[in-house]
Amino acid sequence: MLNQSAFSSIFAKITALIIFSLALSACGGGGSKSVDQPPASARFSHVKMHYGLLKNQSYDWNENTNLQNIILSNYAAKGSTVLNVNSNADLVINQLITYRSTDGNYYVGKISALPTNQIQLTSPLEGAISAGNNAWDLYSDSTPHPNTHGYKAIADFSVRSLGFGAATGGTHLLLGDSWFDGGDIARRLRQKLSGATIINKGIGGNTAQDLINRFDQDVTPYSPEYVWILCGTNDYWQGVTTAQYKANLNILINKSKTIGAKVIIIDSSVGIGTGNTGVSNQQRSKEYADIVPTLY
Repeated sequence: MLNQSAFSSIFAKITALIIFSLALSACGGGGSKSVDQPPASARFSHVKMHYGLLKNQSYDWNENTNLQNIILSNYAAKGSTVLNVNSNADLVINQLITYRSTDGNYYVGKISALPTNQIQLTSPLEGAISAGNNAWDLYSDSTPHPNTHGYKAIADFSVRSLGFGAATGGTHLLLGDSWFDGGDIARRLRQKLSGATIINKGIGGNTAQDLINRFDQDVTPYSPEYVWILCGTNDYWQGVTTAQYKANLNILINKSKTIGAKVIIIDSSVGIGTGNTGVSNQQRSKEYADIVPTLY
């Protein structure tokens, strides 16, 4: 048994440890703060598409560019990493696939292995999948662009990331490049955010500088409550420096804030090949994505 002196000594040490831990927490010591989402008072909200949804994986040169319908032979439970399919002949390892869950949402998975009539994934399913044609490849080409199902997954991922629901209202203006231009993301957002007005101002080939140049014409007159910014693909293809890309994003944020809008930034697509400067687009696109948290 502990005597009085020993017990007092242990109690004093525990008390000191608790006080030190509280002080360390209050000072933010011992580690960096999470940047998954900024506080409500931050300059913008960040949709982490590059690392989150797309898993830092671009189009694979060995992928079939035709839309691949993946037929599940039986039900796959949420949390599973294996899909039983009728055929996986047109798929490749590391390829991204989109799947429609029984909860009505679209998600993305990454292939880790392809045993006969199976797809094994690198991470567990975020939702259950019914048997039948409820999964597809994600990319439609090496530019890269997603197919219609991939764009739905981007819209759904954004809504989940932002904590939006069907009752979310206001005017949402989508300012971006060809990923907005096709209209698939806008159409899906109209389904998910039935209380909102969605205005699509995506133009294929646009860089961040192009968005700045047309902001006063394409954004300001609508007085949107939200401005969604999606760009980067054309910037890294053209060799825009990371410093210039960061400066342009800051200008877009500031212009949006000036008209009283809340800003949503979807970070860059995952690059493939090399741009005009001969630098790896995947490396450049990663650097672009890494820039966004520094804008807080």
